[in-house]
Amino acid sequence: MVAAPDALAERAGRQQFFCNNNPQTNSLLDNAGGNRESFAEDSRHIDSVEVEVQTLDDWVAAHLPEGQLIIKADMQGAEGLLLDGGK
Repeated sequence: MVAAPDALAERAGRQQFFCNNNPQTNSLLDNAGGNRESFAEDSRHIDSVEVEVQTLDDWVAAHLPEGQLIIKADMQGAEGLLLDGGK
């Protein structure tokens, strides 16, 4: 199995990753107002860490397996960031 980078987004570099009380809501995106109001306890930030980020295209170039590639991404609303980093 190939070790994945810390995060995939629209550009390479370093970016804040928000860690919330409910880890299923952790994301590169800050919580939207609706989440903070409707799910205040779950989406409450308990930490943020700076992570290394690369684009989907860079990740594919480094790790492309032989044959077809299927990507399953649980991005907590940041799917646009992932797609913007790919062709």
